[in-house]
Amino acid sequence: MEAQHRILDISSPLFANMSEMRLLLFGDGFLVSRGHIQAQVLESRVNPFLGLFFQRSGDALRHEIALLPPLQRSLIPAFHTIDELHERTKTTGAHAGIQNALLCISQLAHYIE
Repeated sequence: MEAQHRILDISSPLFANMSEMRLLLFGDGFLVSRGHIQAQVLESRVNPFLGLFFQRSGDALRHEIALLPPLQRSLIPAFHTIDELHERTKTTGAHAGIQNALLCISQLAHYIE
C-alpha cells in the first residue's frame, strides 16, 4: 500500500489567529529500531521522568491487554516492564497492536529524553 502524504498549508485562514502551533508528527514505524527502544529503556534507569513514563506505560498496556478477549490475550506474552515486553517480542515476534504500542511509547519517550 502506498503511503498518502498531506500538505498542511499554514498560510490558510484557519491558522491566521494562531501565534504558536505545536505539532507532534509520528512518521513511519520503520524509523524506530529495536536498538533505539532498548537504548531508551537503558536511559530510563538514570532519567526519573523517562523511568516513570515507562512504568506507567507498562501499567496502561497491562490494563488494556486485560480487557482483550482471552484468545487475543493468549497471543501477547506476559510482562512486568516495557523492557521485558520488548525482549519477549524481539525473540518471538509480536502482536501487531503490541508492535504499534511499543513504537508509540518509543516515540513519546523521545520527547521526554
